[in-house]
Amino acid sequence: MALRFSLVGSGPAAFFTAKSLLKSIPNCKIDIFEKFPTPYGLIRYGVAPDHPEIKNVITEFSQLGQLEQVRFFGNIKIGTDITHSQLIENYSAVIYAHGSSSDKALDIIGGHLSKSARSFVEWYNALPGCDSFSLKGIKKVAIIGNGNVAIDLVRIMGSPIDRLEKTDISNIALEELRSSQIENIEVIGRRGAIQSAMTVKELRMLSNIPGISIRVFEDEIRDSLNESSQKEIDVNYDKEHFANTRARKRLFDLINSFPREHKTNSRVKIDFRYLLSPIRYEQGILTLQKNALVGNSYKQIARPLDSTIEIPCDLLFRSIGYKGIHIDGELPYDNKEGILINTEGKISENTYVSGWAKTGPYGVIDATMRSSFETAETIIKDYNKGVFTPKEDKIHKILENKPVVTFQDWLKIDAYEISQGKLSGKPREKVKNIEKMLEIALNR
Repeated sequence: MALRFSLVGSGPAAFFTAKSLLKSIPNCKIDIFEKFPTPYGLIRYGVAPDHPEIKNVITEFSQLGQLEQVRFFGNIKIGTDITHSQLIENYSAVIYAHGSSSDKALDIIGGHLSKSARSFVEWYNALPGCDSFSLKGIKKVAIIGNGNVAIDLVRIMGSPIDRLEKTDISNIALEELRSSQIENIEVIGRRGAIQSAMTVKELRMLSNIPGISIRVFEDEIRDSLNESSQKEIDVNYDKEHFANTRARKRLFDLINSFPREHKTNSRVKIDFRYLLSPIRYEQGILTLQKNALVGNSYKQIARPLDSTIEIPCDLLFRSIGYKGIHIDGELPYDNKEGILINTEGKISENTYVSGWAKTGPYGVIDATMRSSFETAETIIKDYNKGVFTPKEDKIHKILENKPVVTFQDWLKIDAYEISQGKLSGKPREKVKNIEKMLEIALNR
């Protein structure tokens, strides 16, 4: 018998955690459970197709997945095909790393008419079972929120089609974008320009795309620069926040460099709006309340004013944050934060959590890696205390009637997608239909 660890989810958090455990716990075995027949989670279904460099980490994950001591159980749903109790019974420890697959609602009049940014990302990344989108007749788009996911949407909708044709974007999305008539995109933040949530790298990439014009509004920039905000971009003000201050200053300097009027010959016009909160969306009109910033530096909130504005909007997106799901009723769950309740990654005896299911949907892949390593350290400390019990390998008895996709089966899907992509000069064309995936994978 051996120490056996099960990981629920197969995205970056799962693989980073597995990497640490394999390095620190001799001869341990790791089984990875995934609801889809395909691994890699957010790297496969959440990264924009024009960011192939972020997907390079898949090479390392693939090597881990093919190690003798690692097994992949794809097409297996926790809570349905196998329960938390069964995992605890069959493994020395269970680590949940299933991410955040839901999103926050837009709580305004007509908010139910908005579309989630997450669902649009899943659509152009060919997630099985995702919502479909039609852009026919859409000329004006508004996005509530200005983080990196919002910028991804702007970039995909605003890019010339030849920029996307050689990526792994879904062919369905590509053809819809090819006939797109989008002329204007409004990106709306409730606080000021200095509190913008995107990174300077993402914004600079957007600003360099041919055919788009970015505009900011002078009064919104001016009103963003209250005393507290100016301290947030003063690198000499607070050494404790130096790294954050420097990043905010670089981002604000870029935002402030954008013109106050659009280029007349631009194909897509993008407005970055600030100090505005949505209050109503009816009959193609988005009503926004003007705000003022109040509070101390780094803790400012948006206080509503009496003034409102209206903008026409054919399609409204909410990009106000992902949210976790309660994957199994036996696990303690914080519904407000959308996370499994934990302390440094530990939920309870022999049960742990890693990544966004642990912290909430914050940060980029480096933050997920750090979170995963912290959880692994917690597990390793418990291993050194001798709390884990070796387990027999009995999991196949529970799953013997289930259509399990192994990592070698996944490699068949991988090869098929790459071959289909080559037909149109793309790195891959993802299979969206799960039945088709299983047909390819299980034709043993």
